[in-house]
This record gives sequence, structure tokens and C-alpha cells, in this order.
Amino acid sequence: MSRLRQSILCLFVLVASHPGPASADGTLETDLGFNSVGLGQNVPLRIYKPEGYSETGDPYRVYIFLHGCCGENHMSHSINFFHALNAKINSGEIDPMVAVFPSLQGADFGNSHEYTDSPREGNGPYSSVITEELLPYISEHYNIRTDRNGRAIGGFSMGGDGALRIAIRNSEKFIAVSSHSGAPALDAFRPFLPEVLAESPEDEPPYSFDPGNGPATESTFGLASAFSPYPPALPHPNPGERAASVSALRGEAPPYDVYFPILPSGELDESVFTGLWIENHDAIQLLRDPLVYTTPISIHFETGTGGDSAFPFNELLHQQMGEEFPHSYATHPGGHLLPLDRVEWTLVWLHERMNDATAAAPETASSGAAQLKGNSPNPARDQTVISYSVESDGPVQLDLLDAQGREVRSLVRGHKRSGNHQIHLDTRELPAGVYFYRLNHDERSESRKLIVTR
Repeated sequence: MSRLRQSILCLFVLVASHPGPASADGTLETDLGFNSVGLGQNVPLRIYKPEGYSETGDPYRVYIFLHGCCGENHMSHSINFFHALNAKINSGEIDPMVAVFPSLQGADFGNSHEYTDSPREGNGPYSSVITEELLPYISEHYNIRTDRNGRAIGGFSMGGDGALRIAIRNSEKFIAVSSHSGAPALDAFRPFLPEVLAESPEDEPPYSFDPGNGPATESTFGLASAFSPYPPALPHPNPGERAASVSALRGEAPPYDVYFPILPSGELDESVFTGLWIENHDAIQLLRDPLVYTTPISIHFETGTGGDSAFPFNELLHQQMGEEFPHSYATHPGGHLLPLDRVEWTLVWLHERMNDATAAAPETASSGAAQLKGNSPNPARDQTVISYSVESDGPVQLDLLDAQGREVRSLVRGHKRSGNHQIHLDTRELPAGVYFYRLNHDERSESRKLIVTR
């Protein structure tokens, strides 16, 4: 079995769990789901509710946990979390909370969507399904907190680094993230190059690459479908030179509608690997981009040392973050799995981080603040409604940007009175893809993501 497939694209691993639920414990609801507009399919859910859960009273903290690929789904870790949540809540070590386990399936190459928004047919807007569809759904149907101080996200393997990227890009929505045996530092992919070359039918250059060559090659195609799809799309509005390599890549569609990161010579294609994979999806690059990482969050990541090939990816991120970005990093002696004791530790860590955030949160917002409240529907086909609020009278600017940060349309320019506002946006003439709308008011700026589908 390829080490690449194991670490980056999440082998299907179920960890041993206790047999049955205790009588006074919370409940794990199954056979739930919601219809995703972006994916055009039902998204199954499992949801843990603590014992005594009530639809009235103080809302509960919520934790979203994302599964890996290659056979994993929402059932893969929900049982261990069920037992760990019951144990820690009953012992008084953590407050009662709701946990959500979505199952996002349907992507090519072993469901290797990496929780990115990919315009490639055979992939989809998986990141936006979490932030723009799942979050509103559970907020409407369950008594949970909707402020960032009461929300956290995490995941295992593909779900681990997926959760980390989602949290960094949406730091206004989450207070903490836990990544377990993910592959967040993409530069650690380089040592896996010989595995892909060894599966090629040719023993020497020029090499040829096809998903049928073997598991390492198929895994790399999966990563490419998420990180360097055709047509190319950048995940956030960063003005400047980041899109230079993307412009050079436009043209005839490549095989399988992906820009493969390895050349026939056997060398990495740096315009793809560095220009697209690392520059737009690598954790440290996202953390260092002020247009992406706008609000500090608590970050924990961990990996096994007993044959877990995710180890070098996590070790590298730990070194890259150093003291520049405070974080928690741990290892365990197991392989590519999530042991029950690490689940229990993570729940206590999340509880403490949420307590710290609540204690430090200001009681009132500063005067003159403006807030984007999102848009609905999102993803949008024909039209969508953008909602925002302004706390004091003054000039307001709302612009629509493309994925490269270029202005597509000016939506609002002028003086607005304090209060809630809406604007109807006709999306019929917009090409399908990722967009952002940015609100400027009183020397403050806030951006949200919009997905246009056809």
C-alpha cells in the first residue's frame, strides 16, 4: 500500500470503540441529512446531542468533524466521539456540546476532494458546502451557538488538513481547529515523487501518468483535481502576482481536467506544484496571507509515529509555524488512526479554548462596525440576496470580486443609514466559479465567498 495514499488521501481506518451506549448518555442521531445545492445531492449527517438536550435555553457549543477519503464517511469516527463525549461530559471535564459528522461523497479518484472548492466536473464546492450550507442548516435546526467563540471544526486525514484550511480561510466563523493525521504542509509531498514514477509503465523518461498506473498515481490525480483543476480557480481574492502561473496555464484542457504536478522528465512541475498547490492551499502560506487569515484561531494538529506517513507533513508544519503562529502539536505512538484517548484529549482542549475565548470576548461591538451576514442561496444559479448591517450612518462600499481579487462589479457605493440592508445580485451573466463580495465601511473591510453554479 502506497505511503502517499495512506497519509495524504486518508486510508479508510476505523478505530476500535466501546460496544454500546450507556443508558444515561447522550444520543447519536443517524439517518439525517440535508439537500446540498452546490453538490446537487443529499449530504448524510450524524449528530450527537448531549443527555438532556433542549431546544430552549442557552445554545450549545458545536463541533464539526470531517472524515477522510477512500471509503471513509460520517460513520467512521462518530462512534468513538459518541463515547468520548459521554465520558467527558459525565465527568464534568467539558460542557455539554453538539457534534456534527457530515458525509461528503461523490468526488473522483477515491473521493479525494480535499474539502476544496473545485470547478472541475467530478469534484465540487466542498469547502463552501461546509461553511455556506451545513452551518446555516444546523444553526436553523438545532439549538447551537452561531458565534465563532462557540464553534470549532476538526477532521481526520483528508478531513484533518481540510478542516485546517477551512478554519484558516473562515477564521471569523471558528474559534478552534483540530487536525488529526492530515497532510497540511504540502512541501512534504516531494519525497513521495519516486513512488509515482515507479508506477509509470516506462522505466525512464519520458514517463506517462494515468490514474490506472497505481495507487500513488491515482492519489496524486486526486490531489490535482482538488488543488490544480482545469479550469484553474484560486480560492480567495489575493491581488498581486499569485495568479501569474494560472494565466500561463490557461488553454487546452489537460488529461482528466487536472494540471498534473509531475513532468514527463520525472521532475516536479513547479508552476503547478508551487504556483498552484503550495501558493493557494498550503497551510503556512494561508496563515501568512493577511487577506486570508484575518482573525487568530486556536490550532491543534497531531500525527502518529508508528508508520503514519502523515508524520512528515505535520512535523514540517510544526517547524514552519514555530513561534510565529502559536499552536498545539502532539504525536502518538500509533499509525494512521485516531485513538480514543486522543479524541478525549481533543475534546478537553476544545473546551478550554472555547472557555478562554468566551472570557476574553468583548461585551459590545465597537461603534460604527459593519457586518456581512452572508448571501442566500449560496451556491447561486440565477440570483442571490446579500445581507449586511451598518451600525452607524456613513459611506458604504460593496464590491464583487473574482477569484483573483479583481473587481467584477460594484454593488453599493454611497451613503447608508444604520440598520440592516439587502441587495439582490443577478448572477445569470456571471461564469460559474468562485467569487467574493467585500464590504468596506468606516475603515473596516470584510469579505465573504459566493459560489456561482450552472
